[in-house]
Amino acid sequence: GTPAGRQDLIVAALLLLALVSGWIAFRQVAHRPIFNATFTVNPPGQSLAVPGFLWGYLASLLAAATVLALAARHALRAGRLTPAAGLLLVGAVVVLCWRHGLHADAIGFDTFTARPPVRVNFHARSDSIEFVRAAHRREPARAFGLHSNFFPGWTGVYGLESVHGPDALVNPWMRELAGVSGLERLWDWRLYADAASVAQARPFLDALNVRYYLDLQSDQAALGQSLRLLKGSDLDVYESPTAWPRAFFTDRLGRYGPPQEMITLIRSSGGRPLAAMHAPDVGAVPALAALPQDLAGRAVTPATDYRLTTNTTAFSVRASGPGIIVLTEAFWPRDFRVELNGRPARVLRVNHAFKGVVVEAAGDYRVTFRYWPRNLTRNLLLAGLGVLLLAGSVVVVLRRESPS
Repeated sequence: GTPAGRQDLIVAALLLLALVSGWIAFRQVAHRPIFNATFTVNPPGQSLAVPGFLWGYLASLLAAATVLALAARHALRAGRLTPAAGLLLVGAVVVLCWRHGLHADAIGFDTFTARPPVRVNFHARSDSIEFVRAAHRREPARAFGLHSNFFPGWTGVYGLESVHGPDALVNPWMRELAGVSGLERLWDWRLYADAASVAQARPFLDALNVRYYLDLQSDQAALGQSLRLLKGSDLDVYESPTAWPRAFFTDRLGRYGPPQEMITLIRSSGGRPLAAMHAPDVGAVPALAALPQDLAGRAVTPATDYRLTTNTTAFSVRASGPGIIVLTEAFWPRDFRVELNGRPARVLRVNHAFKGVVVEAAGDYRVTFRYWPRNLTRNLLLAGLGVLLLAGSVVVVLRRESPS
């Protein structure tokens, strides 16, 4: 080539050498990228030796970059790509990029290459999880993981419920209760407890229908002071014998003002379920105003014969007289319907975040709460109208295109 062309190649090679040398110094030896910024890990005045592999790798990068540039330049000038030039280009790209792939153990260079490890089988059978699932089928109850075990969100893989994260229990009122419950919160959405704090957390978690606690290699002496060990396996499973049932009837209704007063009622309940409503809401339902407010002498009857589906929760309960049936599942205004022995009734917000329904007389009740969002009927009608319009449009088009 011309002298000017050779000068361009020399300048390009020097620039490449400077860039790769900087890469060696800053990224591979003394510094690491953290949150898109580079921070040194060396104390002042300390320098680290460059391993021999990196010098060899640098030489291969320079050689490959030079070959890539020359082969590309030759192909552009000739206006065609010969098989030899194509092989050189492919070989140069492989040399430049090979280290940044995922490699098998046979490749070697363990310290300098990435290789995928054997992944944990998250679908492996767990005796402890199966134990809790069997108990949940007999009577629905929630579980809580200690020390970040039984992590929220992943619990859905097992068909089990917790009380935080993306679980369906969470609504704005539940977040209010969690905020004044005294439990530690991580990342704002996750409740945390360990062996030292579970005794303090237990009354609130009892009210959320948390019966089972799971921990890995647990401190059985510490947890045994407030919980009962049921099973020791891959995870230790503990039970709170005072956990509130998922649903129950009670003949008395407490009142509270701010959410902290609801927490006070829960902590003073003596491990027995109760029903309470925000004081301004009670007056809107005459049958509620007639219920006694003294919770000390309350009667409580747990529900039985549960049937849980994707959109419904059904159960049976016996009422000893007028009162209220509580279901510890998230309340959403106008998004649920309830039936008492097949007759529609009104869904109420009870215990600040959950659902309830009034009964005005003693008797046996089959209760069904059904998820039916407030706009679902309208949206189904609009979808049906869209189908009819689409079908009509197709008919009109076909008639116009048919031969006369």
